[in-house]
Amino acid sequence: MDTKKTLDSRADDLVAVIDFLKWLNSCDESGIQQMEQPFPGVRLLPTLSDLFALAQDEAGWMLTMHADEAPWLAHLPLHSAYLGFGDGLTLLTQPVEMLDETLPQTAIEIFVPELALVDLLASQRLLGFGHGRGEGEAVVVTRVNRVIPLYTKARYEEARRTAVTPSATRMFAR
Repeated sequence: MDTKKTLDSRADDLVAVIDFLKWLNSCDESGIQQMEQPFPGVRLLPTLSDLFALAQDEAGWMLTMHADEAPWLAHLPLHSAYLGFGDGLTLLTQPVEMLDETLPQTAIEIFVPELALVDLLASQRLLGFGHGRGEGEAVVVTRVNRVIPLYTKARYEEARRTAVTPSATRMFAR
């Protein structure tokens, strides 16, 4: 039974990644670049930044998109988010393992157009996701996916420094 749940979960992750790739394919090529730094993946340029918005509810801040535009956002296996490592917000997926194959982690960098939004996000430690429905003043945002940690460069370096590393004697002890 556990194996079936695991396979179902991994299949859902794989479908979400495929849905994201289909969405990328539907975008104008001039709005997308491949990137290698800070993480390998795709950079969404300023021409696509209008597709994203920030919203807040009682649980905190969310990166949102219109539900019809991005069903992948609800299921993409996101691991963490990074701010200040490029020109915007970088989302990092988890590796997706299916049978004997592994899709590596993929980064999605979203251009953040306003410095005030960067400052607002930098004060957050967690980031959620939402789907918007409606138009104009009547947009209703519903929380989707899960909340992930949001790192600035300083918090990322702090987390790396404070991570417990085994001592050399423990590492080689039998």
